[in-house]
Amino acid sequence: MPGLADRDPDARGERGGQAEPRAKHAENQRIATLDQLDAASHAHAEHLEALRFRVFGFDAPHDGANARRQRVQANQLFRGMVNGCHGLCKISFPAGMSISTGGQVDTKIPGWGFSLGSGCFFLVSKTRILENAPVRRTIYFDYNATTPLDPAVRDAMLPYLGAVWGNPSSIHHVGRKARALLDDARDRSAKFLGCKPSEIIFTSGGTESNNLAIFGAARLLKTKGKHIITSAIEHHAVMFCFDFLEKNEGFEVSRLPVDSEGRVSQDDLKRAIRSDTILVSVMAANNEIGTIQPVADLGAFCRERGIIFHTDAVQWFGKEPFENIGRFNADLVSVCAHKFHGQKGTGLLFSKSPLLPVPVLFGGGHENERRAGTENLAGIIGFVEALERFVKPPVFEKKKMNELRAKLTASIEKIEGCEIVSPRENCLTNTISFVVYGADGNAMLAGLDVEGVCASSGSACSAGSLEPSHVIVAIGRGKSAMSLVRFSLGRESSSEETDFVICLLPEVVRRAKLGK
Repeated sequence: MPGLADRDPDARGERGGQAEPRAKHAENQRIATLDQLDAASHAHAEHLEALRFRVFGFDAPHDGANARRQRVQANQLFRGMVNGCHGLCKISFPAGMSISTGGQVDTKIPGWGFSLGSGCFFLVSKTRILENAPVRRTIYFDYNATTPLDPAVRDAMLPYLGAVWGNPSSIHHVGRKARALLDDARDRSAKFLGCKPSEIIFTSGGTESNNLAIFGAARLLKTKGKHIITSAIEHHAVMFCFDFLEKNEGFEVSRLPVDSEGRVSQDDLKRAIRSDTILVSVMAANNEIGTIQPVADLGAFCRERGIIFHTDAVQWFGKEPFENIGRFNADLVSVCAHKFHGQKGTGLLFSKSPLLPVPVLFGGGHENERRAGTENLAGIIGFVEALERFVKPPVFEKKKMNELRAKLTASIEKIEGCEIVSPRENCLTNTISFVVYGADGNAMLAGLDVEGVCASSGSACSAGSLEPSHVIVAIGRGKSAMSLVRFSLGRESSSEETDFVICLLPEVVRRAKLGK
């Protein structure tokens, strides 16, 4: 049977309030369309009233022009608003109107259905959704994916999107002004991190920083050896670099196992190191389940043996205490601005002197010939502003995060089929990850999203992937690797939001298990 929009000429082409010209008898045409709908659904008459919406007080028999007009008014809730999007949308009841039946309603029209919510209903379609509808409040529990840009950071960037627009590499006075400001930003970053300005390479973010660290160090040192080491739970921006070097450039890769909490053992690292080992990369904190690694110990061990150590510290900054860059005992450290209320598209790589990674981008001699490409001055200014504002002390306040995390953890543990996989200790205090046995992670995320709750199933960089979480597989829960859900809290998270999620979560889990 064709979809509703295919049967109703009023449901096509009316976007942004631009209605098509109507003939004199527009209302009669709408009534005729309703009659067609009646005829098409005659075999499912018991569902027809669920498909329509009633207006309180309109109880006249379903015959005569007046009753038909009433039916037209009721059906105007979804007429003329259908667009070409995919998904689901929520519509609030207009004054004096209600749905004729409660709960989940099957319209018996392929691809369409109604589901009753609190004060609103949902029209679900495989091909189209209703638009122009108020959306419930958003509860954002996905701060490990990104954080909102802080207004103060944005304000710091604005002059560099207007008045200061020169290329820092130009020798004229406009370029020299930009160069002076770029040098000042580098000096500020170095002072904050506790390193030399020459040890900072500004990049486009965490992914580029990781690529430059791993490819740059491995290719620089390949004449000394071609054995490199990483862990089994790294972010894909690290993991795929090691995969590439192994498959295409003749490097041998050892992937360190982790325990049931996702933690690397220093003993395993000791056993893996060989005489030709040139590089070790282990992340400071895991993005999917929050495990904090003993990177200071691992880095010290590598330094004693003259092995380059890199850590992806993208999830550390803004969440865990930071004194200076030396706390990691690392030769290479990756940092990314948008994880602590900076803007997307800016990061840095700390490269301890005298290490000079081989460039992975080629062009001009920018960043002391280590990273080609005109510097993003506005982004760099915003990055430094975010560093200075939100890393010391961490913007993710530990006391608050611990309290909210404890509430969520206790409630999740009471739901049948749910198992917490985040460590109880030595873990990012904002991160609560769990698996739901017998459910699909994407179904869980969709169910939460319907209620306005933003969560994830692991790394945002691999969202939509059909591959199971390699982190969950590595910690020994491979059978549930497709059912991971991650809540990551942040500065704006509140106790009220947490209570709301606790209240709705059991029903979301139940429906996800049933495949609804």
